[in-house]
This record gives sequence, C-alpha cells and structure tokens, in this order.
Amino acid sequence: MRRVRRARLRHDAHHITVSMGVATASPADGGNPAWLVEKADQLLYLAKQNGRDRVVAD
Repeated sequence: MRRVRRARLRHDAHHITVSMGVATASPADGGNPAWLVEKADQLLYLAKQNGRDRVVAD
C-alpha cells in the first residue's frame, strides 16, 4: 500500500488506492473455500466503507 501511495498513480482524474479484506482459515477448523472468499469480500467492503486505502482483517 505504501508503494502505491508513493507512486501517486492516477486513473482519469482520480488517485488509485488499495483496499484489502483479509480472512484466514485453518484446514483443521473444517472451513470451506466459499466461506473464506465470502468473509474476505465482507471485510473488503468494510475497508471501503471506512475510508478506502485500508486493510481490514479478521
């Protein structure tokens, strides 16, 4: 994220930002891949709602 900020990349008239939703799971927990993707997607939208250019992890 720092490198993107320092590069001051632009697309049209907007600065490019990076938002990430990070979810983790352990095979021992018996989680499934669909749940993991859904959780990461929820966290990504939370990062965007909180001001973009952020990382939200569980």
